[in-house]
Amino acid sequence: MNGRFYGLVDSVEKESGEISGVNFYRPAVTASTTTLESLWMTDVASLPDGQFEFDAFILANIELTEKGRAALGAFDPLSAENPMSTCVGRPTPAMLVSITLFPVEIVFPEDDDIILIQTEYWDEVRTVYMDGRGHPDIGERLQTGHSVGHWDDETLVVETTNFADHRAPYQIGVPSGAQKRVVERYTLVENGTRIALEFLVEDPEYMTTPIRHTRQLIYSPHIVNSTFDCDPEASRRFLQASD
Repeated sequence: MNGRFYGLVDSVEKESGEISGVNFYRPAVTASTTTLESLWMTDVASLPDGQFEFDAFILANIELTEKGRAALGAFDPLSAENPMSTCVGRPTPAMLVSITLFPVEIVFPEDDDIILIQTEYWDEVRTVYMDGRGHPDIGERLQTGHSVGHWDDETLVVETTNFADHRAPYQIGVPSGAQKRVVERYTLVENGTRIALEFLVEDPEYMTTPIRHTRQLIYSPHIVNSTFDCDPEASRRFLQASD
């Protein structure tokens, strides 16, 4: 995925060659809640134009630095340079963008000092520290970053920094580095049937302008989260096509 138009294939019939595309799950509003703690899916109708294909949106709307443009031009998605070829997932905000396909679950453990945000997409689990701590020294960097949160009235605000370097967190080959910062806001709306989700991504090393995105998530407690279980051997198969 490098910003060009693409499709998602569900299956291919061996005899006929017929291709079946993926039908995106469109959650219905059937229940309400008084807490963010549950499973949620994107209301596709709430997506701003062009923001489902998030890589194409970035190419069309985000100004890159010279370093970002050079990295974009040099990236070969069909090479071992692509982190997904070794089952390295894409860090936030990828898990938020992927809620069109994979549910996100917000969990409030008995320990009030943390909140978990997790998804079956790359089996990512993020711990949000709610005890007032700050971020560690920038020398401590993690694949999923380090997240701290607080409540702004009824809105959960999460700030994530300290990301490890990643070659293609937005699919297209624009990297992210030590200066990347993501701020998410989760607000229960419409009588508890939805979450209004906003996020901001800043990374001045590679982007001169931030990424801003909004969408609504529909309360979907009936959904069962599965596991992604990335298989490195299977992930490397697409590399052979480029030989």
